[in-house]
Amino acid sequence: MNKVLLALAPAALMLAVCVGITGLEKWLANFATSEGARLMLGRTGLALPYAAGGLAGVISLFAAAGAHAIRAAGWSAVGGATVVVALAVTRETVRLIALADRVPAGETALSYSDPGTAVGATIALICGVFALRVAIRGNAAFAAAGPPPVPG
Repeated sequence: MNKVLLALAPAALMLAVCVGITGLEKWLANFATSEGARLMLGRTGLALPYAAGGLAGVISLFAAAGAHAIRAAGWSAVGGATVVVALAVTRETVRLIALADRVPAGETALSYSDPGTAVGATIALICGVFALRVAIRGNAAFAAAGPPPVPG
C-alpha cells in the first residue's frame, strides 16, 4: 500500500499543480503598473504552472526521502515531469500553429515562441532529471558527498 501511494502521489501532485494554476498570467499581470511590468508578470505567470509542477515533484521526493520505496516515487516524479514538459510543448505548439497563418513572409512561427513557457518547461525538465537521479540511486541520491574517512 505504501509503495503504491509513493508511486502515484508525486505524478498526481505534479499534474494537479500544473493544471490547477494554468491561466494565472492574467491575474498576475493585473498587479503591474507599467507595460513592461505587465509583460514581465505575464511571462512569469506563463512559466509558473510548469515550474511549480516540477518543483512539486522535487518537494514530494524530499518528503519521501528515507522510505524504502523511494525509487517508485522517483519514477513517478520522472513520469510527472515528462507529462508536464509534454503539456508545455503541446500547448505552445498549438498556439504557434494557430499563429502560423499570420506570420509575415521571411519569418518563422518559431520566432514567436514564448520564452516564459520555455523557461517553465526547462525548470520542470531539470526537476525531472533530479527525479531520475533519485529513481536510479534511491536514497543515496540525497547523501552529501564528503571527504573519505582517514584511516588510522
